[in-house]
Amino acid sequence: MPLSTSSCCFKFQEKLRHVLRVSGVSTSVYWLQFFIADAIIFLIPSTLLLILIPAFKVPSLSPAPAMVCLVVALLLFLPSAILFSYVFSFLFKKWEFAQSVMPQLYLYVSVYQLFCSVTRS
Repeated sequence: MPLSTSSCCFKFQEKLRHVLRVSGVSTSVYWLQFFIADAIIFLIPSTLLLILIPAFKVPSLSPAPAMVCLVVALLLFLPSAILFSYVFSFLFKKWEFAQSVMPQLYLYVSVYQLFCSVTRS
């Protein structure tokens, strides 16, 4: 779960966005800093993944086209995962509730997608 899911709810709950707007921070800068922070947090394990796959010589991912496909998939997944968490964070008014519900939501959505892909084949 991206870091800002609960942070967005916390700032919404504490009305900190209003304080930032009064101090001169625009809405685009506000959301851009969240996106950049979450992208950096996402890129750390992704980079480690891309380093460890050749180190362990995974046979299915050893060819160059497979690694290119993995890099492209990670780069396409990055903005969609972050934006998904931002959109769903607006469902919650309290950040404590968001922190307890969002991980289960991600888990159930991923298990449902896995179940659907298994039953189709």
